[in-house]
Amino acid sequence: MNKEYLARIWIVRHGQTTWTENGRCLGRTDLPLSQKGRREVEWIPNCIDSSQCNSILCSPYKRAIETTRLLMGETSRKLIINEDLREIDFGTWEGLPWKNIIERRQSEWNTWKNDPYFSNPYNGESLHNAEVRIIDFYSSLLQEYIGQTVLLVSHGGILNIFLSYLFQIPLSVIWTFKLNPASFSELIIYPNGPELTILNYSPNTPFKDMYIRNIRENISQRYETSFPRPSAMVRHELFL
Repeated sequence: MNKEYLARIWIVRHGQTTWTENGRCLGRTDLPLSQKGRREVEWIPNCIDSSQCNSILCSPYKRAIETTRLLMGETSRKLIINEDLREIDFGTWEGLPWKNIIERRQSEWNTWKNDPYFSNPYNGESLHNAEVRIIDFYSSLLQEYIGQTVLLVSHGGILNIFLSYLFQIPLSVIWTFKLNPASFSELIIYPNGPELTILNYSPNTPFKDMYIRNIRENISQRYETSFPRPSAMVRHELFL
């Protein structure tokens, strides 16, 4: 058990599916990885020392489970399925091209875009409800995995909400965190707060998308939004 930090979290977004490759909305529809998605995941074991990984937490969806098994290989550690790590439910938007949602469902899209916290796609889930479950997940993580290195494999939407909650960023601008498919990030939770040491790393990710030097300052300038707490700093390390 490490006494210097509360937890070290290795964050992996699953590889691509046939829907994400074609720009289609994918939330709770349970698709496996595409061939491209399986190839994308192959590089991740190069940056994970499995001997240091104490626990593996994963979304219940096939694309996340398959990603976890591909990157961990044969391991004695049990894969723990956590329902709170499932993707946002996009309701009737599921399977539709994002372009069509924006162009043909303008009223729904504008309502969700302008008030994403409480509004939701028809028969879908609001970001507020998704945030509630990820807060519950984080509270449980700090209780059950204190001092551990935890591998967390999940989805772009819910991971953005997770990071936004930790760094107190409004959900209206959560997409500031860019997490590409099959990307690797590292989050360390210290007693005085969280620190992102690696964000959105993958071999094919442009350097400009790998990190935000100062998350809160960047968003304040971009969206003319002020934050009461000190800036959360992000340190980026190339380590392969």
